[in-house]
Amino acid sequence: MASRYVKQEELGLGKLNNSEYLNLMTRFLKLAFPASESDDEDDGGSPGVVSAGNPELGLTEEDRAAMQADLDQLGDLVKPTLGYDETPQMTDTDKQRDDTVIYVTSTITNEQKNPIEAKRVAATSLYKVIKPYVGVSRLPNQQETVQINGMLNDLAKEENAPLVETLGLTEALNALRELNDRYSTLTEQRTNASAANEKEDSATICDRMDTLYEEMTMMAYAQNIVNPTETSALFVSRMNAVIKEIRSLYNLRVEAREAAKKKKEEKPSEGGEEADTTVAK
Repeated sequence: MASRYVKQEELGLGKLNNSEYLNLMTRFLKLAFPASESDDEDDGGSPGVVSAGNPELGLTEEDRAAMQADLDQLGDLVKPTLGYDETPQMTDTDKQRDDTVIYVTSTITNEQKNPIEAKRVAATSLYKVIKPYVGVSRLPNQQETVQINGMLNDLAKEENAPLVETLGLTEALNALRELNDRYSTLTEQRTNASAANEKEDSATICDRMDTLYEEMTMMAYAQNIVNPTETSALFVSRMNAVIKEIRSLYNLRVEAREAAKKKKEEKPSEGGEEADTTVAK
């Protein structure tokens, strides 16, 4: 009956990094809600679910569902961002509009030296209009969108339209407006997609999971004292082993970080070989 009084191993949740935290919570759920008594905690598969919770540990299906939902959401947050469907289109559109706006401003600039007087005069007049916009392609994309709209509107004014026609830039400016409008539309679509997929921040989720974890483990360990079974004893034993393992991995990570920091602070020996910074796994 000694297993009835086995205490829960201590582990400070707040000091764990994302990988360690997800590892702990994933393995806890698998141990707390096994698909069957023969389930192996190290089989690498997804945790099984007992539809009515786990009465022998005093845990309900609502407990499991709440923890699993937060675990899934936290997992999504710490995964690398894959981006949105609009991003590749925005990159391509931005490249095209950069080329087009550079063509327009360069043409006006160069045409000031045109030997044909009509074109030289038109370019000289239009250069005063486009001068503030020269180099607009180097601006951050959202600022570029606004600046290009401003340039297009200035060049479309009644006094400038004939000069644009003289330089043969009407079609190029129409193409630039189309590209700029397309980029603006894609930006809005991506913003809307981002808002639709917005999730709680990881700190909020972890705070909620910490509370759930503490309540559920407290209940399970208490059940092993008040109403011990083979299931509760196995849970206590395996959960303590998991906690010890994660604590050990945490300690190794901290030691490796401190060792790397110390090496970085030390001056290299004159003429000495570069230190081996490989950390044994």
